[in-house]
Amino acid sequence: MNGYLLDSDVIIWRLRGNPEVLALLRELAERERLCCSVVSVLEVEAGMRKGEERGTVSFLGGLQDLPVDKAVARKAAHYLREFRPRGVTLDFADCLIAATASLNDLVLVTKNVTHYPMEDVQLYFGGTAAGERSPGD
Repeated sequence: MNGYLLDSDVIIWRLRGNPEVLALLRELAERERLCCSVVSVLEVEAGMRKGEERGTVSFLGGLQDLPVDKAVARKAAHYLREFRPRGVTLDFADCLIAATASLNDLVLVTKNVTHYPMEDVQLYFGGTAAGERSPGD
């Protein structure tokens, strides 16, 4: 593992001052680097309310941002093709975030575990793994 990729929901909870998320991110930052996908930057900044700009930009600026390149796009497309025949509809943004985590060997920190059914994506929230998978798996 090379660090943690924060999902958009976790970033939003942190910006809103959720104590559980604040404590979690402090703990994780002591262990490894914290990153975000540029897709999360788009999602978070698009949803900013008036007066939140400074804090949002400051927090996002402290994260290592990871781009969407051709490899990430292809991996995201793979997820869409893999799950469509099973009747599972995945969001493009979630697939791009999952692909970023997978290709960069990052653990995805999210409360939205149902958005990420991909077996090759390590999920984490709180002191325990989300679902059946953990950072050590």
